Amino acid sequence: MKLILKHLNSYINCTIKYYYGLSSNINVKSIIPTDNSINISEPHVGANLAKFVNSNITLQNLIKIGVDISQFDKLKNIPEYLIKADFDRDIKKYLLFLLQLNIPSNMIHNVITKNPFLFLEDTDNLHVRINYLRWKKFSHNDITYLVIKYPKILSISTLELDSRLGNIQKLFGLSSKDIRLSFLSSPKIIDYNFQLLKLTSMTMIKELNFSKQEIKSIFQEYPLTLMTDRTNLIKRYDYLTNDMGIKRELIVKWPNILTSRSKIIKYRHLFLKYLEKIQYDETKPLYISMKALVSGTDEEFCVQVAKMSVEKYYEFLKTL
Repeated sequence: MKLILKHLNSYINCTIKYYYGLSSNINVKSIIPTDNSINISEPHVGANLAKFVNSNITLQNLIKIGVDISQFDKLKNIPEYLIKADFDRDIKKYLLFLLQLNIPSNMIHNVITKNPFLFLEDTDNLHVRINYLRWKKFSHNDITYLVIKYPKILSISTLELDSRLGNIQKLFGLSSKDIRLSFLSSPKIIDYNFQLLKLTSMTMIKELNFSKQEIKSIFQEYPLTLMTDRTNLIKRYDYLTNDMGIKRELIVKWPNILTSRSKIIKYRHLFLKYLEKIQYDETKPLYISMKALVSGTDEEFCVQVAKMSVEKYYEFLKTL
């Protein structure tokens, strides 16, 4: 604990010196515009925080550790709070909290930039939420990853988080371990409209003839598939199965294909067809997987899959 406190006390200067390569006596005035006509005692919604920086230590310190305060201007309550906040009294405790979660010093600014509403939470509630995740058997490393990947998780109450995880677990028939892995794979799934998630699942079952077990497998493999616009999902599935002759089993194995850009799927497939190199049967030689078809840049696709120059590919596209 003493080490963490020591780290916290020197946090700003260390971050500047070792990560940003800036001097600890950085001149904030030189990079932030000033407007002396602004009265910082009267903050307002949508306030341009940059105008308050020269006379506000809290904002200066946040900038020094790399926080992008320009992202906060239109957020409800955040500008007002930060303008009035005392850095030592109101902000440092949150830095300490993040350090205790083993968030690397060079990532803390990202967490704050993505979720400044963290500052509006009682620290006791934050600890309760972390303890809940531990109770759900998320490891320390898991929790650190979740906070870095999706900082908004810190602003979701324990009851709400438990309800959302439970709804998803029930919808797809997942075990406790399954829901943990899926959440770690795509943390944003927790904030997605559950009714839309349910509707997409039903669409895939009723209109695309996926079984419930296949939907479960798809969700486990790539949860974001179920967050794809239903109209686009149906169009891609139709093209994959009817125009390209892809078996549903291959889509289940690599559902990412349903989230890939339609033009990439179509153009690359047509190019392979033009070259007479189509082979989507995994039991035969020269098999081209769905991942190989849509992954990488055009140049990587041409060299590694089509075995042709990217110039030839672009010439072909002009004929379409």
